[in-house]
This record gives sequence, structure tokens and C-alpha cells, in this order.
Amino acid sequence: MQVSEEQTGPIRRVQGTRRFGNGAKLAALVAIAVISGVVWWLANRDGSGQEPEQAAGQSNTPESSAANKPRFERVGGPVDGDDCRKRSYGTAKKYFKEHNCTALHQVLYASETEHGKVLSSVSTVTMASPGDANGLKRLTDSDGTGNVTDLVTAGVRLPGGPKTVKGSGYASKVRGNTMIVVESGFFDSSQHGDAFLTKVSKAALAKG
Repeated sequence: MQVSEEQTGPIRRVQGTRRFGNGAKLAALVAIAVISGVVWWLANRDGSGQEPEQAAGQSNTPESSAANKPRFERVGGPVDGDDCRKRSYGTAKKYFKEHNCTALHQVLYASETEHGKVLSSVSTVTMASPGDANGLKRLTDSDGTGNVTDLVTAGVRLPGGPKTVKGSGYASKVRGNTMIVVESGFFDSSQHGDAFLTKVSKAALAKG
């Protein structure tokens, strides 16, 4: 039996349309999968553009640092003056004879830490110029050169407090023409830990 072109034409058009329909469905499925993946990826990123594992790991660091940061309570002073020659010792005293301070502000702070109670003596020394302040810092940051006499050494006593904070945790910084120096010690004199006390002293610099 002979088949005419009029009969075969519609059959070819149907088959071509079916092939195109299958391809369109496959493309649509691929597009849906891609969009779903992008949505999931965006939903699981934090605002900083980091992956969930990175964001989770970093979010714990500030919290733990804040939890370990000492809280300072003023327990002595303030004691103010304007003649550091009378309230210093060692080579620092000689430095003040040539570059005397214009103001001295001293306060004692206590802090409860994970290693015990700590006493910090904070001295804020105002000099005539930033150059004098930096010169004082270079001098007093070296061992055996003396410093401003801290309040504990000067005779301020607290119940159960240490008799000295010299030679323990030490920190200093210069801000303009002002030098801030902190010395810290445990209330319990049997405790030792200069590295830890230095961290406490660095935190106490903010009190100057």
C-alpha cells in the first residue's frame, strides 16, 4: 500500500514536537535544581559572606574574650599631684628632674579573674609634650630603671591586699602627652603568674 506525503507529514510534525517537549522539560528541571541550590547556599551563609562553619567558629571568639575580660572596681584613690620628682624612684626620678610631669593621677582597681583576685595600680602621668611622654616610656619599660611610685608602694593598703605590685604584671602606653603605667599583683601573695598579670595590666590601661 502506498502512503501519500499528506499522510506522513503530520506524523513527522508530531514526533518533532515530542522531542522538543522532552528537551524543554529537562531544561526546566535543570534550572529548578540550580535555583534551589543557589537559594540553599544563600540561606546558609551569614551576613559577612562566610560559610556556616567559618561563621560559627568566629562567632565564639568575641564571646569567650568578653567572658574572660576583667571587670575593674575602684578600691583606692584617686590620688593627684603635679610633682613626679617626689613620687618616683630610680633613673625615672632623675628623668623627672629634667622633664617633670605637669600632673599625676593614680587609682587602685581590684578585679576578679579566673586565677584569683588581682589588684592593679594605674598611674596616669601627664607630661609637657608627647616627646617627654615617649621618652619616659622608653626609660621605664626597661628593667631596673625605676618608675612612678605606685600607690601600694606609697603606703596605700587594702584589707587582704598585696603589699607590693612591683615586679609583677606591667603594661604601659602613651596617648599624646600622657603616659599610662599599670602594675598588678594577686591579692594572694602565694600566687604567681606574671604573664597573666601582664594581660590584666594591659586591660587596665583603659582606666588611665
